[in-house]
Amino acid sequence: MSLKKEVKAKKTTASLRILVAEDNIINQKIAQLNLEKLGHKVWIANNGLEAVALFKKESFHLILMDIQMPEMGGIEAAELIREYERENQSLREIPIVALTANALKTDKDKYMAVGMNDYLSKPFKQQDLIRILNHLLILK
Repeated sequence: MSLKKEVKAKKTTASLRILVAEDNIINQKIAQLNLEKLGHKVWIANNGLEAVALFKKESFHLILMDIQMPEMGGIEAAELIREYERENQSLREIPIVALTANALKTDKDKYMAVGMNDYLSKPFKQQDLIRILNHLLILK
């Protein structure tokens, strides 16, 4: 399937509710524009504390989580989200994707160990985002 067809197919599916936790305004806008272009609704958190608070208040299909943020980083936020899900067993596990400039295997292993489901290296391309969305939707 070509990228054009894949993007078109994704636009016809149900809109996802996606939380983007990212402190860099430019990266926020890039993620938001790419996701909205695909027909998804986006919430922005400026740090891990905001991400955890929004997660507890809203319902999301996916979280894109920057690793290095002020106040609380992505790893700690992911750990708190997974802990909250375990304590509230009626909640389903939300896929969390690490957004990072650190793409070494040891980094990826660390993200998976805290309960993240995948990672995207920054800067990412729209086709990388589509691949992650498709992969995580298949796993649901």
